[in-house]
Amino acid sequence: MSGTSSRGNPRMGDVIRSVVVLGFVMVGIWWLASVLFTVTPDRPIEGEDLQQSVQTSRPVVTAFDLLAPERLPEDWLLSSVRPRAEAWDLNVLTAEDRYVGLQQAVSSEGDLIAGRDATFEESGTAEVGGQEWTVWEAPGQVAFTRIEGDVAVLVLGDAPREDVETFIGLLSPDAFAVSS
Repeated sequence: MSGTSSRGNPRMGDVIRSVVVLGFVMVGIWWLASVLFTVTPDRPIEGEDLQQSVQTSRPVVTAFDLLAPERLPEDWLLSSVRPRAEAWDLNVLTAEDRYVGLQQAVSSEGDLIAGRDATFEESGTAEVGGQEWTVWEAPGQVAFTRIEGDVAVLVLGDAPREDVETFIGLLSPDAFAVSS
């Protein structure tokens, strides 16, 4: 019985074949699950989503008037909105899937910029959208800050500076104002 194997003592070739077969079965199950259960969302319709997000955020943010763009450039997408009583975040993705974000808060410019993951350094000022902004730079990112009363405004992104400035130029405190 030298050529046979018992159930309790398999040969190395049997073990390797079993592992390979199980590997193929696992890859097949993973592939089938990824094809059947992965949902790719459609790109949102930015005009309605943006307007609806701003209007539903107004009652939540009670400390100041919201800044928001009336529209986004073509192929830019609203990514997220987070309203809180004393803060407002609005984030978008550019056509190149680069991030641009707006934050307003009852805070100081320094506190808003210090709360970022990257270490920003002040690099001067710039007039954008008819207003004076403090410019901050970090590797691969640019940020603009300004104070409006006791509300600090921060616009930042990993998008090119021109895209961030374009976004700033679109900001309006009267975007989607509800007329009474």
